[in-house]
Amino acid sequence: MKHRRDTWAYFLTAGLLRIGLKIWNRLSIFGIENVPLHGGGIIVANHTSFLDPPVIGGGVLKRRGVHFLARGSLFSFPLGEWCLRQIQAIPIEREKGDIGALRKGLSVIKEGKLLALFPEGTRSPDGHFQEAKKGVGFLMAKAKIPIIPAYIDGTFQAYPKGGKWIRPKKIKVYFGTPIFPVDLEQFGKKKEAYRQISDYIMSEIKALKDSNTLN
Repeated sequence: MKHRRDTWAYFLTAGLLRIGLKIWNRLSIFGIENVPLHGGGIIVANHTSFLDPPVIGGGVLKRRGVHFLARGSLFSFPLGEWCLRQIQAIPIEREKGDIGALRKGLSVIKEGKLLALFPEGTRSPDGHFQEAKKGVGFLMAKAKIPIIPAYIDGTFQAYPKGGKWIRPKKIKVYFGTPIFPVDLEQFGKKKEAYRQISDYIMSEIKALKDSNTLN
């Protein structure tokens, strides 16, 4: 599958979003040195708000962009489609299941690009962690590249599901130490390993939260 190439529009859009988040939400970025400068990688983060993709994209401007998987219905309006294309979002049709998403995700990774995923699959309705989708574990196992856990704090308070405007709440994003393929070998290669990997990924995101917000 051929993806839209990185363009000035992406960096302009991501840059403007970062500036807006810095001014309105006092965005702070921690651990950016954990995101590799070259080669494929997967950023995995908690998901509570539509602000999460801009926070990740704006936080990783040192790379040639970050690709996101977004549900196809978000592309149904011309303006929405244009904006999503500029930030390199890839449409996923939910009725086709996880297979389409996994194939598109793997193709991006094989091109040596960064892919950002939200293992929970959808925004949390209450700001708390949800269970990760099993398919995410499958993708992690097959990709065999560094996985960078990230914890996003404050987007639920700023713009929760059903919110009508973005509140000027403080937002922080923490990028954790990469998880390498060798770290996943402990789970083996059986089908049940994919669920265990998904749970492991979520536990690493939760650990980031605990180590940075409970001090």
